[in-house]
Amino acid sequence: MFLLILSSFRIGEAQVPGPDTWKLGICNPSGLQGKHHVLGNLDADVMAVSETHLSKIAKRNLSLSFRTNRSHFKHLLTGASTAPRSTASDAGAWSGVAFASSFPCRTIAAPWPDDLFATGRIQCAAFYTPAAWISGAVIYGYPEGRNHPQALPKTEAILDFAFERMMAQPGPRFLAGDWNFSVDTLAVVPKLRAAGWVEIQDLQFSRTGRPPEFTCKGVSRKDHLWVSPELALGFLDLRIDHEVFADHSVLIAQFVGGVAQLERFTWPCPKPVKWPQTETVSAPVDFGVPHDPTAQYAELWLWGLGVLLRTFLVWGGSGQTRKSEKSKSSC
Repeated sequence: MFLLILSSFRIGEAQVPGPDTWKLGICNPSGLQGKHHVLGNLDADVMAVSETHLSKIAKRNLSLSFRTNRSHFKHLLTGASTAPRSTASDAGAWSGVAFASSFPCRTIAAPWPDDLFATGRIQCAAFYTPAAWISGAVIYGYPEGRNHPQALPKTEAILDFAFERMMAQPGPRFLAGDWNFSVDTLAVVPKLRAAGWVEIQDLQFSRTGRPPEFTCKGVSRKDHLWVSPELALGFLDLRIDHEVFADHSVLIAQFVGGVAQLERFTWPCPKPVKWPQTETVSAPVDFGVPHDPTAQYAELWLWGLGVLLRTFLVWGGSGQTRKSEKSKSSC
């Protein structure tokens, strides 16, 4: 009995613990062949991965690796599978995107333009975090070079579609990935800022004064994590690790959990109607056949407009009466 009483006390923690936190990260491993265990051990709940090189076989191998090594990532969502480089290799071509998640998740339906999804450079998904359902997209932009002519316009087309799709999505959202172009180069950046979105390093700078860091080979900032105003409200901290992968840094942002920390947009509720002051509603239109339904509908609207007008006059007149009575009493 004594042990039972002692077990009811919490040592070193409040009786009502604070809200849970969760972590959202981005990375570019330059191909996941031989790096499954590295990705599986990253300290994040959701990872947006660019340049995965995941073919169908490689995707199956990555899922199997997560299960075998008991990774905290229980779910894997990928974009279109890349074509194998050769019949003797499981690795795919130099593209591919994916989400690794410890939370329940699902892909988001999208009206994909022709051949956009097939590029393997974009995927949209939603994640059931401790805060709420969080929606996001991962994009891997086209790198500049002779192998990818028109890299910037093609990347802009993907980003424009992802931006429009996320703007149509309610709630907290994010756009992430290695876009292969800097912040000051992309036309989508002014659109994001105008909509209240903020890049995670800029958000960290505004909170702590820590200046943004280069994340691509130590010379440029091409790895992006943009968060919507709703998601930015829950931001706590950002960690940048330059040592995990060779070319790109790993960015992991921490957010507060719990629905109380999110801004909510609810439908306004109508106020109660003072029914004694309204007219008794009767059926003004006979909708039985063989009457013309178009004419009946028009008649119904005319009747309703009349009721609304009379009600407004009654309420307005009573308000003027009360105002005049108050004026007389004050005199």
